[in-house]
Amino acid sequence: MHSSPSFVLRFVCVKVPRYQTRYMLTQVIWWSGVVLELLVLIRGLRESLVSKFPLFYAYLGFVLFDDVLMFFAYRTSAAIYERIYWQMQFLGLIVGCAIIFEIYRVGLKAFPGTARMARNLLLFVFAMVFAKAIVNGINGVPLWSAASNLELERNLRVVQSCALLALVAVFLLYAIPLSRNLKGILLGYGIFLGVSVVQLTFMSLLGVKIEAIWPYLQPVSYLLILGVWAAALWSRNEEPEAKSKIALEDNYRMLVSATRRRFRDSSAALGKAVRP
Repeated sequence: MHSSPSFVLRFVCVKVPRYQTRYMLTQVIWWSGVVLELLVLIRGLRESLVSKFPLFYAYLGFVLFDDVLMFFAYRTSAAIYERIYWQMQFLGLIVGCAIIFEIYRVGLKAFPGTARMARNLLLFVFAMVFAKAIVNGINGVPLWSAASNLELERNLRVVQSCALLALVAVFLLYAIPLSRNLKGILLGYGIFLGVSVVQLTFMSLLGVKIEAIWPYLQPVSYLLILGVWAAALWSRNEEPEAKSKIALEDNYRMLVSATRRRFRDSSAALGKAVRP
């Protein structure tokens, strides 16, 4: 269970002793991931995609920095590695939420009302998830501990998966067109969430049977995700104009109006109930 896809590469290197022949394979997988991360970042700078998806590239930059930092920490001392691993894990969980906001921001750019409502709802839900982790920390479970990180990631992945599925449903329902860039980010992160949810759900159920192959399935899936991002973000594509802009915004205004009306009715009924 990891805050970003790159953590699975470190997991493999830690689990496989150096004297085993498999160590070379895991090193190839690990550094292939680092090279692909660097390639996506370089293409983003060359194609001015960093300004279009600043939160996504900030996340990827953090993952790349974390990969390099943890590599040198592991090579220096196992004690140092263990000391900073879970702290970086917790930071990665926070930074990883940025991709969901990025997809919502760009995908709903033509629908400011709907985007504002979705952003506020996401902020509220994510705040509740982190608040629970903070409460656990007050009760004796440090935020950067293994137990706290695993519970926090499980909750966040469920919330992120639901948020992504809801957004895809909106895209399909209102036939909102997406650029190749955004489709790639959406597909890649969707694969990552799917793999994470499978791990979080079935690891405890299947135990050793899946743990024997999981350290290799996760890194390979991460390379696939980076391949999707590299292909989709190789050149810049502008977002196409949405044909259903009026319909979605009308539905949003109707929802807001109905909510306000119900709130006024409830307030009036409450006022009558408490009035002597």
